[in-house]
Amino acid sequence: MPIQSKDEALKHLKEVYAEYAINFSQEPQVSETVLTTLKQLHPFEERMSKQKNKTNEILEYLQTDSPHYSIFILEWWKSQKNRFPILSKIARDYLGIPATSAPSERVFSKAGNLITNKCTSLLCYSVEANMCLQSWLNNGIYENMHAWYDNLQ
Repeated sequence: MPIQSKDEALKHLKEVYAEYAINFSQEPQVSETVLTTLKQLHPFEERMSKQKNKTNEILEYLQTDSPHYSIFILEWWKSQKNRFPILSKIARDYLGIPATSAPSERVFSKAGNLITNKCTSLLCYSVEANMCLQSWLNNGIYENMHAWYDNLQ
């Protein structure tokens, strides 16, 4: 990758990171009270944490031997959420996006097959319910639910 592209990518990452850092700082933290108490006991640590640069998480990640070619990259980020809390959220949001539009195109194709000229008056929740039921039937979920329901009786 050319140096200019790397610089642009890093700049963009820092911008996204800054947005996530704002949202992350507004989230309630379970251990916030404990951390506050510890900081009161250790003024030096409090001073050091204030001096910590917001991009240190990015720099630390760039200096690690991360599994760049791992098939289970989302699992790796999940396991690193304590070490890289903000970057792991970014990874979850960006890497969770399907790399192809095929699944969504399939849904629209199925909807097009369902909503014909004769069925244009169907309400949207009826179309959704019909597509859900069709998916369940195609994947055998309906039979499993039926057997589960029979076992309850």
